[in-house]
Amino acid sequence: MNLNEYHQNINTLLGNVKNVNGDIIELGVYKGQNTYIIGDFIRDANLTKRYIGFDTFEGYTEQDILASKNPTGLLENQNSGRWSISKTLVTDEINNRQLNNHCQIVVGDIKNTIHDYINQVDKDYKISMLYIDCNAYLPAITALQACQKYLSVGSLIVVDEHTIGGETQAFDEFCSTNKVKICSTGWKYPNGPRLYGVLLG
Repeated sequence: MNLNEYHQNINTLLGNVKNVNGDIIELGVYKGQNTYIIGDFIRDANLTKRYIGFDTFEGYTEQDILASKNPTGLLENQNSGRWSISKTLVTDEINNRQLNNHCQIVVGDIKNTIHDYINQVDKDYKISMLYIDCNAYLPAITALQACQKYLSVGSLIVVDEHTIGGETQAFDEFCSTNKVKICSTGWKYPNGPRLYGVLLG
């Protein structure tokens, strides 16, 4: 992966929501690559936004795998232990980079934790970007539905994985029932997501 190009591409997306009201939510943190890019962007631009990252740090649930139309990729990743990452790997780096005021990590099954999080926010809470990188359909569609009324006009819905697990399916379903303009970034994997939607209102 060309890390410089990836970093620049993520910053381009962030530039599109710099002046859009709301926090940035990521579904699927892994080792925190996006966490640090987004946290640095928020801090360096002196924005009032926060990054909220959701992850099990244990991989997929059985329910997620069973709900996938093509579970092969999910099973391969799960069986290899690829997603078994210590949360402290990310939280320690957040601390080292002095991003504690800008980044929050939420641990657990996204299908549950997204509701727990949304239920405790203010009614005027806003989201400027929902970055979907959890691969699996169920957590993706659950989070999209839970966050729907909090998405600001002009917010971005970004989908990272296009072949494994069904997050693109969730993205397509959400966009088909909401006023969303689907845009191609023109970027090729692995240098950034290829698709994103802009919420039109």
